[in-house]
Amino acid sequence: MKTKTYHSHSQNRGTKKKEQWQKGVAIGITLSLIILIIVVFTPSYAAVKLSPGTPNKSSVTINTIIIFNDVNLTIRSNEAIPVDYLNFRVFRSNDNSMVAQLNFSILGTKRSETPTGAFTMMNVTNTSDLTYNSTWGSGLNETANTTQTFNHGYGYGPTGSYDLTILYRIEYKTHITGTFYAKLYVNSTNYTYVSAPSSPFTVNPPLPPGGGGGGGDRSSNEAPVADAGGPYIGYVNTPITFSGSKSTDDTEVTGYRWDWTNDGTYDTDWSTVAITTHTYLSKGIYTLRLQVKDNENLTDFSSTTVNITTTTNDTKAPVADAAGPYNSLTYQNIHFDGSNSHGNNASITSYLWSFGDGTYGYNVTSTHAYETAGTFTVNLTVTDSNNLIAIDMTTATIELDANRNNISDVLDEVIGVNITQADIHALTIDGTLCYLFDTNHDGIFDYFYNSATKIKTVLGQQQGKYLIDVNGDGKWEYIYDPAYDMVSPFNNENTSIEIPWMYVGLIVFIVAIIVVIVLFYLRKNCYL
Repeated sequence: MKTKTYHSHSQNRGTKKKEQWQKGVAIGITLSLIILIIVVFTPSYAAVKLSPGTPNKSSVTINTIIIFNDVNLTIRSNEAIPVDYLNFRVFRSNDNSMVAQLNFSILGTKRSETPTGAFTMMNVTNTSDLTYNSTWGSGLNETANTTQTFNHGYGYGPTGSYDLTILYRIEYKTHITGTFYAKLYVNSTNYTYVSAPSSPFTVNPPLPPGGGGGGGDRSSNEAPVADAGGPYIGYVNTPITFSGSKSTDDTEVTGYRWDWTNDGTYDTDWSTVAITTHTYLSKGIYTLRLQVKDNENLTDFSSTTVNITTTTNDTKAPVADAAGPYNSLTYQNIHFDGSNSHGNNASITSYLWSFGDGTYGYNVTSTHAYETAGTFTVNLTVTDSNNLIAIDMTTATIELDANRNNISDVLDEVIGVNITQADIHALTIDGTLCYLFDTNHDGIFDYFYNSATKIKTVLGQQQGKYLIDVNGDGKWEYIYDPAYDMVSPFNNENTSIEIPWMYVGLIVFIVAIIVVIVLFYLRKNCYL
């Protein structure tokens, strides 16, 4: 009995050790899996840290300078990236459209800017001691989450690991009103880093005359301030774009006119458009003058220079493509797209949209909303790396939507019943904005409306498609296929009734049976 008890205790101890060993292995495997998951899913340590700085003021009036003191580029320790250039960009908060940008090198040298003269910058850090590896460099490609080797780069140096930090001071002279924010970009050989947005800042219209108190009597209107832009450069016999859009007034600039040689005689008539073009026929450095006026005919002028040189025969102007025509309602954003523009043996360096209502855009694509109805002439001017330009024109037709229900006021009146946007379908026929609408909410369109002719007609139907009478003459001119959202001319020759072959066969079969029955009857009764 004692021996059996001893063996029993020994077996129990062995079993407990085995169980403890198994638990230890299980715990070790679990911890290993947890560590592996943490390693796999933890974001990689960013190669670059960026900050656009903080604006020194949160609210200013237009043409006031905002200072960003702490614009920061930091390349992390043990990293190196080939910095091609940096971009400081200002965006409008409500639609995230870019309104201004500064392109500069890592050494703090300005390369380009939009609008011209909007930025002043300085490099706070002594960049003469930047660690630069001409033959080696590695960095994290944050898009692919992999480390790659570059032929050259700024960052990790032979003396050890350290963060490379460069500070810049950027001054931005505000030129349009609204609420904005800034971002800093680093463009390297293979990818682009981007910062978080800065804190927002608001640019307000000029103070009204007499504002601020205590200054005595002031005029009810102040003279405008002209700004001719520039200096400009261009080529002989090649159009150049000139812009006075940075001119300002306490109410509104209502007229622009240009003197291309500053001889005291203005070469253009007054225009409400701030942007124009001119071609010089011989090389040289010219002084030009812009005069502006406001709604009380107070004026101001500004002068600048344009340097005209010759160009080679193989230098060709770019191609501008503004797309369009565009159709929309008041207060609705329109997406203007110039992405089909291209250069000839050169790259496009700037895009300038003139929306026809006194406002402008500066990106390849730009978003804009009109506050008044009408048909506006939209111009897109592109400039390439040879400073050659091209201009394309289109139109934007805007209908009034005063109650902002996403339905034009005219259409509200024509329909005469309360419907929603879901009951309306907009389409374009021969460049004209038209509508189909369902008045009884049954999912079937009942009427057609032509916004150009103001004609409302009843829709026809044919095999799930809608027949359209565009001019009210009682004839179908177009057919709309909702399955493909496509409008095509209606072929009146196809209006005859088509009988499917299945029905034709059935009719022939029935006729054949009747004939057989008749013949059988006649034969049975000895008629045959």
